[in-house]
Amino acid sequence: VTEAARLRLLNPKPTVVDHDLFVLDGVCAPDRAVANGFNVAEFLAVEGEEMFLVVDGYNGDSGAFGVRLECNGAPSTPVVPPPEEEAPCSSFHGDDEEHAPIQTAGAGLPAGTESRDWSRPTTWTSWVDFSGSPGQNAVHEGIDWIHADQNVPVVDVGAASDGVVVYVRTGCPESDRFGHNDVARECGSGWGNHVVVDHGDGLFTRYAHLAPEDVPVEVGQFVTGGQRIAGMGNTGRSEERHLHFELGTTSATFDSCAPAQSFESVYGSVGLFE
Repeated sequence: VTEAARLRLLNPKPTVVDHDLFVLDGVCAPDRAVANGFNVAEFLAVEGEEMFLVVDGYNGDSGAFGVRLECNGAPSTPVVPPPEEEAPCSSFHGDDEEHAPIQTAGAGLPAGTESRDWSRPTTWTSWVDFSGSPGQNAVHEGIDWIHADQNVPVVDVGAASDGVVVYVRTGCPESDRFGHNDVARECGSGWGNHVVVDHGDGLFTRYAHLAPEDVPVEVGQFVTGGQRIAGMGNTGRSEERHLHFELGTTSATFDSCAPAQSFESVYGSVGLFE
Protein backbone atom coordinates (compact mmCIF):
# COMPACT_ATOMS: atom_id res chain seq x y z
CA VAL A 1 0.00 0.00 0.00
CA THR A 2 1.37 3.41 -0.98
CA GLU A 3 0.03 6.59 0.62
CA ALA A 4 0.77 10.28 0.36
CA ALA A 5 2.48 11.24 3.61
CA ARG A 6 3.74 14.39 5.30
CA LEU A 7 6.24 14.78 8.14
CA ARG A 8 5.86 18.05 10.03
CA LEU A 9 8.39 19.36 12.59
CA LEU A 10 6.70 20.34 15.86
CA ASN A 11 7.65 23.65 17.49
CA PRO A 12 10.88 24.26 15.55
CA LYS A 13 13.39 26.31 17.51
CA PRO A 14 14.29 29.01 16.82
CA THR A 15 10.86 29.54 15.29
CA VAL A 16 11.97 32.29 12.92
CA VAL A 17 14.33 29.97 11.03
CA ASP A 18 13.27 27.09 8.78
CA HIS A 19 14.85 23.69 9.44
CA ASP A 20 15.64 21.31 6.60
CA LEU A 21 13.88 17.93 6.84
CA PHE A 22 15.25 15.04 4.77
CA VAL A 23 13.45 11.73 4.30
CA LEU A 24 15.92 9.00 3.26
CA ASP A 25 15.17 5.54 1.95
CA GLY A 26 16.40 2.31 3.60
CA VAL A 27 20.04 3.34 3.08
CA CYS A 28 20.79 6.25 5.42
CA ALA A 29 23.03 8.27 3.11
CA PRO A 30 22.86 11.93 1.97
CA ASP A 31 22.39 10.97 -1.69
CA ARG A 32 19.41 8.74 -0.94
CA ALA A 33 16.89 11.47 -0.02
CA VAL A 34 13.42 10.77 -1.40
CA ALA A 35 11.99 14.06 -0.12
CA ASN A 36 13.01 17.22 1.67
CA GLY A 37 11.49 20.54 2.70
CA PHE A 38 11.55 23.40 5.20
CA ASN A 39 9.93 22.20 8.48
CA VAL A 40 7.68 19.91 6.37
CA ALA A 41 8.55 17.07 3.97
CA GLU A 42 6.02 15.36 1.70
CA PHE A 43 6.67 11.90 0.22
CA LEU A 44 5.07 8.60 -0.76
CA ALA A 45 5.05 6.14 2.14
CA VAL A 46 5.17 2.45 1.28
CA GLU A 47 3.79 0.00 3.84
CA GLY A 48 6.57 -1.99 5.52
CA GLU A 49 9.39 0.11 4.06
CA GLU A 50 11.99 1.45 6.50
CA MET A 51 12.91 5.10 6.09
CA PHE A 52 15.11 7.60 7.94
CA LEU A 53 14.45 11.20 8.98
CA VAL A 54 17.24 13.79 9.27
CA VAL A 55 16.62 17.25 10.77
CA ASP A 56 19.19 19.93 10.02
CA GLY A 57 19.77 22.03 13.15
CA TYR A 58 20.48 25.75 13.27
CA ASN A 59 23.05 27.82 15.19
CA GLY A 60 24.05 24.97 17.48
CA ASP A 61 20.45 23.96 18.20
CA SER A 62 20.39 20.25 18.98
CA GLY A 63 18.70 17.64 21.13
CA ALA A 64 15.29 16.03 21.15
CA PHE A 65 12.65 17.15 18.68
CA GLY A 66 9.15 16.05 17.73
CA VAL A 67 7.52 15.40 14.38
CA ARG A 68 3.98 14.58 13.32
CA LEU A 69 3.28 12.04 10.59
CA GLU A 70 0.20 12.74 8.45
CA CYS A 71 -1.07 10.13 5.99
CA ASN A 72 -3.74 11.20 3.49
CA GLY A 73 -4.44 14.20 5.72
CA ALA A 74 -4.91 12.19 8.93
CA PRO A 75 -2.34 13.13 11.60
CA SER A 76 -0.79 10.51 13.83
CA THR A 77 0.74 10.95 17.25
CA PRO A 78 4.29 12.40 17.24
CA VAL A 79 6.69 9.71 16.06
CA VAL A 80 9.80 11.16 17.70
CA PRO A 81 8.61 12.63 21.04
CA PRO A 82 11.09 14.33 23.37
CA PRO A 83 12.22 12.10 26.26
CA GLU A 84 9.76 12.35 29.13
CA GLU A 85 12.45 13.15 31.68
CA GLU A 86 13.48 16.22 29.67
CA ALA A 87 9.97 17.65 29.34
CA PRO A 88 9.87 21.30 30.48
CA CYS A 89 7.61 22.66 33.21
CA SER A 90 4.63 24.53 31.79
CA SER A 91 5.29 27.20 34.44
CA PHE A 92 7.14 27.82 37.70
CA HIS A 93 4.52 28.49 40.37
CA GLY A 94 5.16 29.86 43.83
CA ASP A 95 5.19 32.95 46.02
CA ASP A 96 8.80 32.59 47.19
CA GLU A 97 11.03 35.63 47.01
CA GLU A 98 14.39 35.38 45.24
CA HIS A 99 17.08 37.62 43.76
CA ALA A 100 18.34 37.26 40.19
CA PRO A 101 21.46 39.22 39.15
CA ILE A 102 21.01 42.79 37.91
CA GLN A 103 21.18 42.81 34.12
CA THR A 104 23.85 44.62 32.11
CA ALA A 105 22.80 47.46 29.81
CA GLY A 106 23.56 46.92 26.13
CA ALA A 107 24.24 49.55 23.48
CA GLY A 108 21.69 50.39 20.78
CA LEU A 109 19.39 47.63 19.58
CA PRO A 110 20.67 44.04 19.39
CA ALA A 111 21.21 42.27 16.08
CA GLY A 112 18.11 40.64 14.65
CA THR A 113 15.55 43.20 15.82
CA GLU A 114 15.36 44.92 12.43
CA SER A 115 14.29 41.72 10.65
CA ARG A 116 11.22 41.21 12.82
CA ASP A 117 7.84 42.94 13.07
CA TRP A 118 7.16 44.58 16.46
CA SER A 119 4.02 45.93 18.09
CA ARG A 120 3.53 47.69 21.42
CA PRO A 121 2.61 45.03 23.97
CA THR A 122 -0.12 46.97 25.76
CA THR A 123 -2.00 50.25 26.22
CA TRP A 124 -1.02 52.82 28.82
CA THR A 125 -1.71 56.19 30.42
CA SER A 126 1.99 57.03 31.01
CA TRP A 127 5.35 55.36 30.67
CA VAL A 128 8.91 55.31 32.03
CA ASP A 129 11.83 54.54 29.71
CA PHE A 130 14.83 52.22 30.01
CA SER A 131 17.89 53.69 31.72
CA GLY A 132 21.51 52.49 31.86
CA SER A 133 25.04 52.95 30.53
CA PRO A 134 26.34 50.25 28.15
CA GLY A 135 28.46 47.66 29.91
CA GLN A 136 27.20 48.68 33.37
CA ASN A 137 24.35 47.40 35.53
CA ALA A 138 21.14 48.86 34.12
CA VAL A 139 19.47 51.51 36.27
CA HIS A 140 16.02 50.65 34.91
CA GLU A 141 16.08 47.40 32.95
CA GLY A 142 13.11 47.98 30.66
CA ILE A 143 10.11 50.16 29.79
CA ASP A 144 7.26 50.60 32.29
CA TRP A 145 3.92 50.91 30.50
CA ILE A 146 1.64 52.30 33.25
CA HIS A 147 -2.17 52.10 33.13
CA ALA A 148 -3.64 54.11 36.01
CA ASP A 149 -7.25 54.34 34.78
CA GLN A 150 -9.29 52.42 37.35
CA ASN A 151 -12.30 52.49 35.02
CA VAL A 152 -10.48 49.89 32.90
CA PRO A 153 -10.49 46.73 35.04
CA VAL A 154 -8.46 44.51 32.69
CA VAL A 155 -5.57 45.66 30.51
CA ASP A 156 -4.34 43.08 28.02
CA VAL A 157 -0.66 42.29 27.51
CA GLY A 158 0.34 40.94 24.11
CA ALA A 159 3.49 39.42 22.65
CA ALA A 160 5.63 42.11 21.03
CA SER A 161 6.60 39.79 18.15
CA ASP A 162 6.35 36.13 17.08
CA GLY A 163 8.15 33.63 19.27
CA VAL A 164 8.02 30.71 21.68
CA VAL A 165 7.25 31.02 25.40
CA VAL A 166 10.29 29.69 27.30
CA TYR A 167 9.52 30.79 30.86
CA VAL A 168 6.35 31.47 32.87
CA ARG A 169 6.37 32.54 36.53
CA THR A 170 3.04 32.51 38.38
CA GLY A 171 1.88 32.47 42.01
CA CYS A 172 3.02 35.97 43.01
CA PRO A 173 0.29 37.90 44.91
CA GLU A 174 -0.61 41.60 44.91
CA SER A 175 -2.04 43.66 47.77
CA ASP A 176 -3.50 46.47 45.65
CA ARG A 177 -4.00 46.71 41.89
CA PHE A 178 -3.55 50.49 41.82
CA GLY A 179 -1.22 51.29 44.73
CA HIS A 180 2.01 50.17 46.37
CA ASN A 181 2.25 46.38 46.42
CA ASP A 182 3.35 45.40 49.91
CA VAL A 183 3.25 41.59 49.69
CA ALA A 184 6.03 39.32 48.37
CA ARG A 185 7.75 42.21 46.62
CA GLU A 186 10.73 40.05 45.62
CA CYS A 187 8.55 37.24 44.29
CA GLY A 188 9.86 36.34 40.86
CA SER A 189 13.00 38.32 41.73
CA GLY A 190 10.94 41.50 41.83
CA TRP A 191 9.40 40.87 38.40
CA GLY A 192 6.39 39.24 40.03
CA ASN A 193 4.40 37.04 37.68
CA HIS A 194 6.16 37.20 34.33
CA VAL A 195 6.58 35.60 30.91
CA VAL A 196 9.70 35.29 28.72
CA VAL A 197 9.38 34.82 24.94
CA ASP A 198 12.22 33.56 22.71
CA HIS A 199 12.28 35.26 19.29
CA GLY A 200 15.30 33.36 17.98
CA ASP A 201 18.97 34.31 17.51
CA GLY A 202 19.40 34.83 21.26
CA LEU A 203 16.75 37.58 21.32
CA PHE A 204 14.11 37.58 24.10
CA THR A 205 11.38 39.73 25.64
CA ARG A 206 10.12 39.73 29.23
CA TYR A 207 6.64 40.80 30.42
CA ALA A 208 6.57 41.44 34.17
CA HIS A 209 4.27 42.38 37.11
CA LEU A 210 1.41 40.39 35.52
CA ALA A 211 -1.93 39.96 37.26
CA PRO A 212 -2.45 36.90 39.47
CA GLU A 213 -4.47 34.14 37.82
CA ASP A 214 -4.29 35.86 34.42
CA VAL A 215 -1.32 34.28 32.67
CA PRO A 216 -2.92 31.83 30.20
CA VAL A 217 0.19 30.86 28.21
CA GLU A 218 2.51 27.91 28.90
CA VAL A 219 6.13 27.06 28.17
CA GLY A 220 6.56 25.69 24.65
CA GLN A 221 3.59 27.61 23.25
CA PHE A 222 4.13 29.53 19.99
CA VAL A 223 2.70 33.05 20.11
CA THR A 224 2.26 35.58 17.34
CA GLY A 225 2.89 39.31 17.60
CA GLY A 226 -0.04 40.98 19.35
CA GLN A 227 -1.44 37.73 20.74
CA ARG A 228 -2.73 38.11 24.31
CA ILE A 229 -0.43 36.41 26.81
CA ALA A 230 -1.57 37.92 30.14
CA GLY A 231 -3.30 40.72 31.99
CA MET A 232 -1.45 43.72 33.39
CA GLY A 233 -1.02 43.59 37.17
CA ASN A 234 0.89 44.92 40.14
CA THR A 235 2.83 41.91 41.45
CA GLY A 236 6.42 41.88 42.66
CA ARG A 237 8.40 45.09 43.18
CA SER A 238 5.70 47.39 41.87
CA GLU A 239 4.11 50.69 42.91
CA GLU A 240 1.06 50.70 40.63
CA ARG A 241 -0.51 48.66 37.84
CA HIS A 242 1.93 48.49 34.94
CA LEU A 243 3.76 46.26 32.50
CA HIS A 244 7.53 46.16 32.84
CA PHE A 245 8.76 45.20 29.35
CA GLU A 246 12.33 44.10 28.67
CA LEU A 247 14.22 43.38 25.47
CA GLY A 248 17.19 41.16 26.23
CA THR A 249 19.80 38.82 24.81
CA THR A 250 21.35 35.69 26.27
CA SER A 251 23.12 32.57 25.10
CA ALA A 252 21.86 30.63 28.12
CA THR A 253 18.88 28.29 28.06
CA PHE A 254 15.98 29.24 30.33
CA ASP A 255 15.16 26.59 32.93
CA SER A 256 11.36 26.57 33.01
CA CYS A 257 11.38 24.59 36.28
CA ALA A 258 13.54 27.08 38.22
CA PRO A 259 13.14 30.52 39.85
CA ALA A 260 13.45 33.75 37.86
CA GLN A 261 16.47 34.15 35.59
CA SER A 262 18.26 37.20 34.18
CA PHE A 263 19.27 38.03 30.63
CA GLU A 264 22.93 38.62 29.88
CA SER A 265 22.13 42.10 28.50
CA VAL A 266 19.06 44.34 28.28
CA TYR A 267 18.42 47.18 25.84
CA GLY A 268 16.39 50.35 25.45
CA SER A 269 13.58 49.15 23.25
CA VAL A 270 11.34 52.15 22.62
CA GLY A 271 12.89 52.38 19.14
CA LEU A 272 11.22 49.11 18.21
CA PHE A 273 7.81 50.76 18.26
CA GLU A 274 8.51 54.02 16.41
